Amino acid sequence: MKASTRAYLAATALLVGTMHASADTGGLAAAEVFFDEGTKLLLEKKYEEGCPKLEQSLALDPAGGTLQNLAVCYEGWGKIATAYARFQDLRSMSKAASPPRTDRVQFAEQHIAELAPRLSRVELIMAQSNRPAKPVVTIDGVVYAEAAWSGIVIDPGPHELVVTAPKYDTFRTSMTVSHEHTRLRVNVPPLVLSPVQEAASVSPHAGLPLRTAGYVTASAGLAVAAAGGVFGILAMTTNSAANGHCDSNECRPGDPGRAQQSSRANDLRADARVFANVSNVALPVGLVAAAVGSVLVWQGFRIDRRSSAQAWRVTPSLGSVSLSGSF
Repeated sequence: MKASTRAYLAATALLVGTMHASADTGGLAAAEVFFDEGTKLLLEKKYEEGCPKLEQSLALDPAGGTLQNLAVCYEGWGKIATAYARFQDLRSMSKAASPPRTDRVQFAEQHIAELAPRLSRVELIMAQSNRPAKPVVTIDGVVYAEAAWSGIVIDPGPHELVVTAPKYDTFRTSMTVSHEHTRLRVNVPPLVLSPVQEAASVSPHAGLPLRTAGYVTASAGLAVAAAGGVFGILAMTTNSAANGHCDSNECRPGDPGRAQQSSRANDLRADARVFANVSNVALPVGLVAAAVGSVLVWQGFRIDRRSSAQAWRVTPSLGSVSLSGSF
């Protein structure tokens, strides 16, 4: 820590302590205790112990002096990215003060300029083609929006990256920034659909709509085929009836009522041709529909069997085997 920074912090500690004492109500008393202890540890370069105390003081009383000491503490600790962010907060807070604290603004800007070249970043690569909807990326519990994935500022040291998405298994990995001014690139593999969601996505009765459609189609086909058979029978009986009046296109000579029989025979033959035409269409169409319906029913049962197989999973564990599924 620079001597000028050390002297500045000591003066700030006295000033902030006086301000706390003059407005000591509720949480401010605790904030003052944390501030004094944290600043003392900071001046002793015990950053790992002092920074959490200053964080606690800032949470209880967001004072500029506390924020300044906390930023310096993180810088001394080697948490460059955290210190950089805190100095940015200090600059904004000091500019917004009434009147503005130009001394703290200059102090923050000096440290921001010194820290910027030392920053480390991690770049996340997640293919757009197989990316699930609404993935959530966290590093050490902090959520980062997609806009930041190209260069997340990160402190040196070990970190945990976690990627989650609805209905998918969590991806989790560790990474280490070995030194300052490091650029890491992490390729996030395609997330795997959760086994529970995978089983749930295929219902044990997923084939029911297909089987229902099959039953309806097959029933209608059989009905049409049956109607075609009936019309076929009607065609044959009507044609036989026509032949009963006449052997061919002309009635037998000498029959009484020859003209009447001829007319009746022609009418019956015309009806027989209509019945035959209906039968020739309805019978094959009905049989094809019945066959299609049967295939649909069969496919529905196949889907149900496959769904049941996916809904049950055997999970081995130490000394035992567990079976899980759904009804």
